[in-house]
Amino acid sequence: LEIEGRLIPDDAKAFYKILLDWIDQYCENPAAKTVLKLYFEFLNTASKRSIMDILRKLEKLYKKGNDVRMLWQYDEDDIDSMEEGHDFGSIISIPFEVIKVE
Repeated sequence: LEIEGRLIPDDAKAFYKILLDWIDQYCENPAAKTVLKLYFEFLNTASKRSIMDILRKLEKLYKKGNDVRMLWQYDEDDIDSMEEGHDFGSIISIPFEVIKVE
């Protein structure tokens, strides 16, 4: 699974509802291994909350014994994004990597 870009939707709740519903369906019959790859130019506060909702859903999947990982990618000169990746990773129990993209 990959989510990337500049996330500043006007109505984040409506924007992410489709994705959250899809994640719910996916979790009913997941692949043998699930890797969530995240790469953002920018995340507004509402998007951060919605990404956390996605991570919590995948964390439940992980706690059921499924192989789930998170890869947070950031540009080598974007220290804020690197720190956000570490922050998200410290909140959830999914194995994660914060990876610099050159």
